[in-house]
Amino acid sequence: YSLPRRIDSLHPPTFNNRDTLQHDMTTSSSSSGSSMSYLLQNLNNVTILLHGSRPTLHIKNIHNCHIYVTEPTLGPVHLTNCHSSEIRCSCYQLRIHDSSQVKFGVWVRSGPIIENCKEMVFEGDYYSGDDVVGKNMYWDVKDFNWLRTLRKSPNFVVVIASDEGGGLK
Repeated sequence: YSLPRRIDSLHPPTFNNRDTLQHDMTTSSSSSGSSMSYLLQNLNNVTILLHGSRPTLHIKNIHNCHIYVTEPTLGPVHLTNCHSSEIRCSCYQLRIHDSSQVKFGVWVRSGPIIENCKEMVFEGDYYSGDDVVGKNMYWDVKDFNWLRTLRKSPNFVVVIASDEGGGLK
């Protein structure tokens, strides 16, 4: 297991002619970097396209970001303090803490886990490549702050794909 790798060490952001940070970055991992975990943190108004597989992905302190992971993360994806963003990924486990207004397009082997979150949206329409084994459990969200088993948590919505019956769950 390797320590998470800071995204700004891969491709530093550039400045445009008004000295404001330009946040459109594309990252690509090489074959030697595929065994390294990644850390994306302290990002605002960023669009990231992350290629290659990795054992884990950590996302912390992001706001108004779009993160697209093009190949499966072999283990868990951890999100903490993420707001008003969109995440698209495939992973073994998805754990989300202290976040709000995040839309997920995911393929996840076990149901997503949320804690101290609100206004989350889960869709299962992202990755389903040949190397994916098992069923997409994006709909089986577990809210650790909602212990009522007979009533659905108000902190998330699951959007069922049209080929699965469509609509909200």
